[in-house]
Amino acid sequence: MTTISRSGPWRRAALGVSVATVVISGVASGSASARTPNDPSFSRSYGLHNTGQSVNGTVGVADADIDAPEAWDVTTGSASVTVAMIDDGVDFLQADLAPNLLSDGYDYGDNDSDPTSEVGSNHGTQTASLVGARGNNGLGIPGVDWTVGILPLKVRKDGPGERFDLITPSAVAAAFRAAGARGIRVASASFGLRSTITSAEQTLVRDAVRASPDTLFVVSAGNSARSNDTTPRYPCNLDAPNLLCVGSSDQNDALASFSNYGAKSVDLVAPGAKIYTVNGRSTYSYFDGTSYSTPLVSGVAALYLAKYPQATMTDLKNAILGGVDVKPAFTDKTVSGGRLNAARSLTIAPAGATPTPTPTPSPTPTPSPTPSPTPTPTPTPQATTVAQDDFARTTTGGWGTATTGGAWTPIAGGPTPLSTDGTQALVSAPTGSQERHVGLTGSTAIRDVDAQVDTTFPNSSGSSGSFYSYITLRRQASDSSFLRIGLVAQGGSLLIRSQNSAGTALWNNVNTNLGFAPGTSYSVRVQLEGANPTTVRVRAWKTASAEPSTWMVNSTTTLGPQVPGTVGLRVSNDTLTPTTIGFDNFKAARLSSTSP
Repeated sequence: MTTISRSGPWRRAALGVSVATVVISGVASGSASARTPNDPSFSRSYGLHNTGQSVNGTVGVADADIDAPEAWDVTTGSASVTVAMIDDGVDFLQADLAPNLLSDGYDYGDNDSDPTSEVGSNHGTQTASLVGARGNNGLGIPGVDWTVGILPLKVRKDGPGERFDLITPSAVAAAFRAAGARGIRVASASFGLRSTITSAEQTLVRDAVRASPDTLFVVSAGNSARSNDTTPRYPCNLDAPNLLCVGSSDQNDALASFSNYGAKSVDLVAPGAKIYTVNGRSTYSYFDGTSYSTPLVSGVAALYLAKYPQATMTDLKNAILGGVDVKPAFTDKTVSGGRLNAARSLTIAPAGATPTPTPTPSPTPTPSPTPSPTPTPTPTPQATTVAQDDFARTTTGGWGTATTGGAWTPIAGGPTPLSTDGTQALVSAPTGSQERHVGLTGSTAIRDVDAQVDTTFPNSSGSSGSFYSYITLRRQASDSSFLRIGLVAQGGSLLIRSQNSAGTALWNNVNTNLGFAPGTSYSVRVQLEGANPTTVRVRAWKTASAEPSTWMVNSTTTLGPQVPGTVGLRVSNDTLTPTTIGFDNFKAARLSSTSP
């Protein structure tokens, strides 16, 4: 069997940053000024902060960690950064993780829209929590990123069997391509593919990685205590410039006894022995494996993008490898020769960034009496940016309206709905799954919303979730709570379906009585009223016909009160054809203004 190997450019000498000369400016490792969260089990997370404490019966070496508190002095993450967790799926009701989970993931293992983990399978929830368990919330553990968007892309097929046999190369390739297509900058993959993977399957997965050059794929090295240089493991050994392979270190900065290694194939190590993370909806346990080292690296990548959103993939990779703590135990075992260090990586600015010059000291002049200055009025503080749409347009706080593809329009004095004439913002979605949303940041409550989608379904041969157009209202990247309403083409019928984040159907398969004809354009309009919202109405019609005046479905529900953070209205489409998506009437939302 032909194997795909990693080539010369992966060697340390080819990196843009010398790993031996990077220092932390201003904050010494272990500094008292480092930020400490109030999560009750933080002291068990030696990988984040190691004081030499005893963890699960083992005493460690101080500072054999990733210097997370020092990094948190710089940033604790951002809701604008998304990490794709390509794993076994997640439990959306895990309280410590739920605030950072995004609801629009996908199950590529079973080819459906539900990325919830199978009962008894906690692996994806465990790894996702290491990236993004909400920090400083007085609960459980902190993730590397206290605030981040976690998008679950499930690749393990449900059912009995060996985990690696249930994760197929085709599912992995599809998830990798989806992460890149969505513009996600970091993808975390804690698994290995079966040992019998063929050359064609290697190429399939490699090409999926290469097809997303702006996405950094962080993958695990494996737990067989052997060299990946001589016995390749995939996806670790794929030849792709935007891939990082991660081995495991322990509490004493030694290579973990189980960890795979490779001076040409494993890029760095991160703590992976006796890692404390979730083990169910409300319980926590210790685990070993490179699966648990990988999300620490993914989390640091997300921190870096929170600080340097303009960074390229190459900037990101160089900062992670250039920021490692070089240790004797890793110099002949990894490309970088070191263990992950979040704080050091954050000091490595992207290429082309202009550093702040250090001022030249000058002699202090002899003071002389000066007259008291005449008081001047304090200028009115300017509002900072608090909203951004998919096209990177930003706005300041206050009452206003927004449409996808359009600018934020302030409204003086309070909420006034947009006119339905001439204000609909339309965007053309390319072939395949596509989403558009407007995110609003601050102490925000979505008020009344009307949203409309006009879409053409290509055929009706798919399963119930194959062809759909959904409108989703949710607390974007701040809470997993959402309400999804839309059209589903199933067999010879066009149905209205709705569900919430718990999987409870508000309406299930309401027949529109429109029949179904492939190639015909249909419209669905959803109206939500109240800040929760509490009243939901929906109707559907053939786009060429007049919109009916009555609602087909009229019900009440509670999405939950909006909280400070980012909220979003999202329209998604998986019709496999170019589709016009329209936000017909995004009514006012309250945004808070803050001083710079």
